[in-house]
Amino acid sequence: MEPITTAQLRSDFADIIARTYYQNKTFIISKSNKPMAVLISPEEYELLLGEKPDPSKRRK
Repeated sequence: MEPITTAQLRSDFADIIARTYYQNKTFIISKSNKPMAVLISPEEYELLLGEKPDPSKRRK
């Protein structure tokens, strides 16, 4: 898990989304040094829900 600030997320949004999707990176988004949210890939989200990842949605 990689910590980032809301300012970093705004500045590098497209890159962070791409890294989450293609590299399966997880980001902890913080504001004023307080964790506010977590950004995970769709595959990781499906696993958290207890679902099997859908092969038709695999990254290319």
